[in-house]
Amino acid sequence: FSHDEAKRVYEAHLEGHEGRVGVINYRDNGEVVSITHTGTEYRLQGRGIAGELTTFAMDDLREKGRKVRPICPYTVRWFRENTDYDDILAD
Repeated sequence: FSHDEAKRVYEAHLEGHEGRVGVINYRDNGEVVSITHTGTEYRLQGRGIAGELTTFAMDDLREKGRKVRPICPYTVRWFRENTDYDDILAD
């Protein structure tokens, strides 16, 4: 997993696959990070890549002391299923 702050994207890479296989796009307004899109390459969906990438991103944002506003439906559902991350949800 990687984070490109300049492009405002978290990416998942998988050995044996060229390029990224998963992505999280976000907007950063300085106070809150809004997750706008989470996606996995179609042929690799169902393998847990989006969940692992989201966990990586939320751990990174938590470590940086950031708050998160989930906009993308996947991330909204992820937060519902991972209530131990409620501390980073924006009001």
